[in-house]
Amino acid sequence: MTAGVTPPKAVTGSPVTGRPRHIPREWQLAAADPPADFEAQASPLLRRVLWSRRLVIVDSHDFLHAEEAPLHPPEMMMSLTPAVQMASEAIQTGRRIAIFGDYDADGVTATALLQRGLTAAGADVVTYIPHRVNDGYGLSPEGLEELHRQGAGLVISCDCGTNSVDVVAQRPAGLQLIVTDHHLPAAEIARPDALLNPHQPGDVYPFKELSGAGVAFKLVQGLEQTGLGGLDAAVLEQLTQLVAVGAIADVVALLDENRTLVRRGLLEMEERPLPGIRALIETGILRRPLNSTAIGFQLAPRINAAGRMDDARLALDLLLADDIEVARPLAEQMESHNQSRRQATDTALSEALGRLEEEGVPDSAIVLADERWSLGLVGLIAGRLVDAHNMPAFVLNRGESESRGSARSVDGFNVVDALTSCAGVLSRFGGHQAAAGFACANEDLPALIDGLQEFAAGKRPEGGWSRVMPIDAEVGFDELSTEAVEDLALLEPFGQGNRPPRFCGRGLVLKAATAFGGEREHLKLWLGGGERVIESVAWRRGAYIDDYRRLAQRGQRLDVLFSPEVSRWDGEATVRLELEDVRAAAS
Repeated sequence: MTAGVTPPKAVTGSPVTGRPRHIPREWQLAAADPPADFEAQASPLLRRVLWSRRLVIVDSHDFLHAEEAPLHPPEMMMSLTPAVQMASEAIQTGRRIAIFGDYDADGVTATALLQRGLTAAGADVVTYIPHRVNDGYGLSPEGLEELHRQGAGLVISCDCGTNSVDVVAQRPAGLQLIVTDHHLPAAEIARPDALLNPHQPGDVYPFKELSGAGVAFKLVQGLEQTGLGGLDAAVLEQLTQLVAVGAIADVVALLDENRTLVRRGLLEMEERPLPGIRALIETGILRRPLNSTAIGFQLAPRINAAGRMDDARLALDLLLADDIEVARPLAEQMESHNQSRRQATDTALSEALGRLEEEGVPDSAIVLADERWSLGLVGLIAGRLVDAHNMPAFVLNRGESESRGSARSVDGFNVVDALTSCAGVLSRFGGHQAAAGFACANEDLPALIDGLQEFAAGKRPEGGWSRVMPIDAEVGFDELSTEAVEDLALLEPFGQGNRPPRFCGRGLVLKAATAFGGEREHLKLWLGGGERVIESVAWRRGAYIDDYRRLAQRGQRLDVLFSPEVSRWDGEATVRLELEDVRAAAS
């Protein structure tokens, strides 16, 4: 970084107060442009992106037309055939089936998916969603007992249960149990009547990265092959909407089968949205056509807000609604919860950043506990701290005797491994490489903090955690026509494993700068390259407006990293850049 230009990166600093912290990044430009015979039918800009990602995109046609790709046979998943047999027998004999869900967006969508699929097959279904604060995560003895009292002969879990060894072993006598899950197995795993988890030892399912909703979908897909009731291909296609939301919300890799399911789900949302999803789209005024960004940053947070601020049952009722008039007031309640969630998150994040300013930012990992931070917000706070300081973050709600928390990670650091190293002081934990939940007695908090920071220090690379920025190509503004940028939408859905296209432009002239937003928290720059001037935005970087105005007065030249998009207003389409990093232009 030179000339004192601080990069306007949306996620590197506090969205609440003060100037965001600068975290240096390493620009990694793709090695070369494509040869002349590579994907000759594609537009030039799209060709360059496909070439830069050729090691990930094995077949360009299948990747660009993922909705046409066949799904893997469900029976390839370990224990799926006996699970389908159990569910079929329960339906045919009239035994009640209970669904034990989870309170986050992936768990709620998986629960709604199973309820809709099983009901279409003719099942008598009841559901149970634990309360985040009162019940906590995962299968519980109390929950299974309650479902048994309600007459359930078969329970199917969603997004939980793989590591619930004791709860599964001690379930009510005679209660059959199918676990559908995608969390990483511990050294010892539960032994239900059927465990569906592609990560479990010995499973040969060809794609391991399904979400919880994705694994639940495979069970329904297998059940559809039995021909029960009204469960048919049309119902399955409708259910891909719920898989799409669950997969995007849970940040699983949007490749292979996930990519196919999400593409199909997005198409279904446009053409035949479920009433609850339609109500969320209308209430949140989501931009059409829907894409992964709209789902990840607008729709999924509203579903999550129900469980974070109140009870996830509200979100489930919305997704199960079959009438838009029933769905609308539920969506309006969730909109209100989402607004409250945003305000509470900003307050809690400000408190956490204040703690770090007062106590100092650690070298290896952030571990903070506070009684003011609700259990529904600790994961959000952890994620924002990772963005602000580029290191793993473990944030806990400190209760009267026990603290419960969430972990979020950076590239190259496995939070489950970190928690495993501290298993002796934890009462429970589980999750993925990038995100996990955990709990410990308050008396063990000091040992947990020391243990996590010591583990992270041992894994921290020299010079700190890397923040490499892969770049698909260096481009000139003359290449960024609306048609060329619109072609890049063929790469959707964007997410884990398939980030939005990222380009760099060099020697651009800063023409003007302004701040915008309710609190003028965002930054807008006008950049000139060749004969064009393009509007560019940097989210949450408004604190630097005075710096950029001075640079604009000098006509400062900049090198920038950006993702382009087409913005439509009043019938006109223009290209806009979303800035990710800025440097003074190399001389």
